[in-house]
Order: sequence, then C-alpha cells, then structure tokens
Amino acid sequence: MKMPSKKQISMLLVSLLVASWFFYRLRLLSADNNKTFATCQIGEISNFGDCSNDIFQIVARKMGLEINESIPKPIILTDKEITRKKFNDYLGWDAEEISPYYFYKKNTIVIPPDCKLDSLAHELAHYFQVMYQNENLDFDCGAYIENLEMEAVAIQRWFKAKYLQPQKPEHGIDG
Repeated sequence: MKMPSKKQISMLLVSLLVASWFFYRLRLLSADNNKTFATCQIGEISNFGDCSNDIFQIVARKMGLEINESIPKPIILTDKEITRKKFNDYLGWDAEEISPYYFYKKNTIVIPPDCKLDSLAHELAHYFQVMYQNENLDFDCGAYIENLEMEAVAIQRWFKAKYLQPQKPEHGIDG
C-alpha cells in the first residue's frame, strides 16, 4: 500500500478544517432555533438576568448586528428597581403607570415585572437602533419614529412567535 503524499495529507486536513468550520457555523446559527423561553411574566422568572443576556444576543443577530464589547449594554430595571416618580422624571411627563421604555439618554430599559419577555425584545430593538445604528429617538412623531417603532414591533412579534413557549392546552371542561 502506497503512503499518501504530504500534499494529499495537507488537502485532507484543509478539507476537514473547512468541513468542521462549516458544521460549527451551522450549529451556531441554529443553536437558538430550539431555544424557548417561559411565557410567564418577567417577575416570575428566577433567571431573568440570564434570559435578558440571551435575548440581547438574539435581537442583535435578528437585526444583523455583531456585538461590540466597547458599546455599553443597557441597564435593565423592573419597577421594583425604579419608582414611578423616577420613571416620570426620566420620561419628562407624568405617566399613570410604569410601562416598557428605553431611555436612550440614560441607556436604561425599564420593564415592569408584569410584562413578558417579548416586551424586552422590543425595547432591546430600540437600544440597538440607537447604540449601533445611530438612530435618533428625539423626534416626537412622524414617519421616521413610526418606522423605528414598526421595526421594534416586528422584532417583538417575531421573538414571541419563535421563542416563547406555546401555552399548553388545558385538559378538562370549561365551566
């Protein structure tokens, strides 16, 4: 039996490396396809910090962005961590209740604990619009802001459809 040449061995190794890289990238791209998150309210999620980090990555990928470690991540607060008065100070007007909001000047996302994770995906879309795409959220109305809001809503709906666990049907008879 003839021994393979150095060139043949090199070609085989390169082929194996290329195939390994391809399958690794394919696995990486589809890694989140099977991931689901709880559909319960954020206040009921014990590992909310881990979930928010995962959702940060997912939203960035959906928006076609690569995470830049030199750009500060947003601070994420629930209404347990911010008062209505402070929320209204950030907002600049008096709101009756705390609602999901990205305060871009403070790089802070507020998510009430009665919201679900798709609301976080929506606010993270606004974060990426400002911090990575240099969009301006200073406008109060108009097509520009509507387009940014529509993108965030589309990402929220996509996230909800793809990553939130479907409700399990109740077994029994409704009264």
